[in-house]
Amino acid sequence: MRKILRTLSLMAICLAVSGTMLTSCEKLEEEGMNNSADFYSYRAFSNDFDYSDAAGPFDTAIRFSVGMEPIQGGDDDKVIKACDECYESLKQRLNGKKGKVIIYKTRHPDGKQKDLKVYKF
Repeated sequence: MRKILRTLSLMAICLAVSGTMLTSCEKLEEEGMNNSADFYSYRAFSNDFDYSDAAGPFDTAIRFSVGMEPIQGGDDDKVIKACDECYESLKQRLNGKKGKVIIYKTRHPDGKQKDLKVYKF
């Protein structure tokens, strides 16, 4: 009976350690998209709107805030601020339309992407 309890205890410890390791790997992966030595670019995308209706103004906001060329280290906060302002100005213009615009970040040169923020109308 003690041998079974000891085995179960060891299994529980192994599962706990494995779970911690997986969580740590996810955090490292997420941090990989915020490396100050890497280059990043930002774009807007939408399947729900005509480009000129919503995604276009977001790309314009991105271009005026950080440019469209990859920048070293990225600047998520600046992009989000510009896109938040764009979203507020578009909400009334797109009154009644439903959909979303995704702002995504791309790391260069490997092309790894991450959704930075989603705006829903």
